[in-house]
Amino acid sequence: PYRRAVVRHYHIVYYIREEGVFIVDIFDARQSPGKKRK
Repeated sequence: PYRRAVVRHYHIVYYIREEGVFIVDIFDARQSPGKKRK
């Protein structure tokens, strides 16, 4: 069960286990593929 969190313009994908919180992926939402704005 992955969880997604959006902090400012960052998307964070993480999941919680008994050992703690593991960050799976983090990327900048402003740099989405196919959609580039400057």
